[in-house]
Amino acid sequence: MTTSRWAVSENASAIQLLAEDGSQVPISGLDIFDAEFGGVYRIRNHIVEPPRLQLKSIRFNPVTAPLTLKVVSGPDGSFALALGLSTSDWVQSIWPQADQLIANGNWYAIDASTVAAWRDRLQSGSIQLGAPLNAKELLWLLWESDLPIDLALNIGGLATLHSAGNAVEFDSQLLQADLYPYQVAGAEFLATMYDLGLGALLADEMGLGKTMQALYLLSHASQRSTEPSLVIVPASTLANWEREIKRFAPALSVLVHTGPRRTGNPKVLQSADVVLTSTDVLVRDRYLLDTVRWGAVVLDEAQNIKNSFAQRSQAAKSLSARCAVAVTGTPIENSLTDMWSIFEFVAPNYLGPLETFLEQFPDEVDAALELSHRVAPMTIRRSVSAVASDLPPRVDIDTPIYADDRFAAVYEDIRNGRDDPPITRLLRLRQLCGNPQSVDDSYGPISRDFAKYDRLVEILDEVAATGGKSLIFVSFIDAIDELYDCIRERFPTSMVARVDGRSNPRDRQETIDRFSEQSGSAFLILNPRAAGVGLNIQAANYVIHYTPEWNPAVVAQASARAHRRGQTRPVFVYYFYYVGTVEEVMMNRLSAKRELQEAGLSAVGAEPSSSDVLAALGVSPLVASAR
Repeated sequence: MTTSRWAVSENASAIQLLAEDGSQVPISGLDIFDAEFGGVYRIRNHIVEPPRLQLKSIRFNPVTAPLTLKVVSGPDGSFALALGLSTSDWVQSIWPQADQLIANGNWYAIDASTVAAWRDRLQSGSIQLGAPLNAKELLWLLWESDLPIDLALNIGGLATLHSAGNAVEFDSQLLQADLYPYQVAGAEFLATMYDLGLGALLADEMGLGKTMQALYLLSHASQRSTEPSLVIVPASTLANWEREIKRFAPALSVLVHTGPRRTGNPKVLQSADVVLTSTDVLVRDRYLLDTVRWGAVVLDEAQNIKNSFAQRSQAAKSLSARCAVAVTGTPIENSLTDMWSIFEFVAPNYLGPLETFLEQFPDEVDAALELSHRVAPMTIRRSVSAVASDLPPRVDIDTPIYADDRFAAVYEDIRNGRDDPPITRLLRLRQLCGNPQSVDDSYGPISRDFAKYDRLVEILDEVAATGGKSLIFVSFIDAIDELYDCIRERFPTSMVARVDGRSNPRDRQETIDRFSEQSGSAFLILNPRAAGVGLNIQAANYVIHYTPEWNPAVVAQASARAHRRGQTRPVFVYYFYYVGTVEEVMMNRLSAKRELQEAGLSAVGAEPSSSDVLAALGVSPLVASAR
């Protein structure tokens, strides 16, 4: 008996065994494997040698083919599923007809049982190799199929869904606002996810208007279903969310579920388009909120559920919703497990059990890159630098804040005090709004349960996470000192400095030079009158007015420290104020005076008039004159 010879099939996709007369001998991939790695064997009554002796141009691998399913793009921008090798760019759009393959000069045996199981799983999702995928099919593959899907391209969430079809087209009638192009894209993405019954992570950097994109989702959801939507926010941003909804989506009925008057009846919650509540109330009323089937649930500052074992995390994840949206500019603060916890809210079980996740995604760069690809189809992440061309050079953001009951009680005691003249009471009220310790010795540090400081830290957390720099303008020395101590403790690795009337001009410039040259995040606390003129601080592009000023010129000059010639980035200017206090009166006056200035009327008083003082104390001039 002579030795039969090996040959490559005409399409170079398999190896054949040829008898002496040239006829083909039926063999399997396992036969070839045994011949190559087990010595000379008798196969089908034919003597064979190791294939490499005759096919010297082919490398034979002792492991089965490392097959994976790959999402690839077509020439028209659509996406399709193909079979490929994880070690090369070899792909095909049909299932293999044999249990072996040759790709790029490499021969592999195929695990036919695995391929058959993949085929059956795809058939259950009505998906075929090579057929165009729509958005829902694509996300089913990545989310629910449990198949080894490889994104052969670096596909971002927006590009994937919009190219894959089924995207919702933006309806400008849903919001009374003009959105930037990137916000329109984000709004369409969130609406698409809602229609598909899927969750999303909105992770744009700070200042890019995540709230506005979420408002579009709420308006879209109200058009699609009678199910109410739920918005969960930190107590410090509750007033801002209520204000933004009423201003930009007035057609939505809003129920603020917080404080002692909150309802215990789920039917009351279901009667509103949007229920707005705080993270603390979510924990307290978890079982009430669990009884409602929500359309969309929006979780603002979602980094607050990074600890998956915390009560707030468990409460958020127990909610029943068609679409869960996490909103945060810092989805990963300490560890990749932060993202796992957030995605347990957005897409439960998508990233697998925590134990498996920890093994697959250790806190390493390569793992982080792999994780970013994994979450990309459900994530929007734009940076300020990436959308700078869409933004104006300066974005002003009013930031109203609700005070807690204790603060309100102290405020009323001062406001109603008759022993002090109005101007003295007004000054004490302003001091209270900046640092309660300055007027009430029973208060501890502002880092303990002070709503305005809580909101400040939420913003500074994002600034620090991106290595940014911020100017913080504060009117009172005691508040400057208190903020300086608290921020230094909160951000020990960041530069924290202060400039006020106690600093001589040389020290001021040295401090600003250090601030500007700092390679990482830095925070500079300034008195607007002492540091509001004569200084150029273009290194910062975040400006926070922690306490309002009566004089619009002082505020404008302070903001101009960062927003001036030489600044290459958009500047975000935040104006903090407590709702229902002297600060809101000051903000209203500031807005009115600014409009007058812009209209060309320069005769604007720098200090409050007697009527301003009385209005701030809640007393009208007419009533005061009658006393």
